[in-house]
Amino acid sequence: MLRVQTALSAFVYGPFYLVTAVALWRRARFIRVPALVMAGALGSNVVIYVVGAFVGYHVASPALFLAVNLPYLFLAAGLVVRFRDVG
Repeated sequence: MLRVQTALSAFVYGPFYLVTAVALWRRARFIRVPALVMAGALGSNVVIYVVGAFVGYHVASPALFLAVNLPYLFLAAGLVVRFRDVG
């Protein structure tokens, strides 16, 4: 499961970050629905990854692990907040 999430991160989320940054820069409205969909997918994947790491594996440095992974959850929440309204 983690390999699938890693592949998603590299081949789906990475290009999407670039498209989202350009769309935000240009204030493009087309990005709203894809951003909300990706925010849901990203948020759920982060939760699955973090819970899976703490339940199924030994995390050598929990503070570092959370410091590296929690910003992705905040990014997902930020996308939802940014695009929650049409206007």
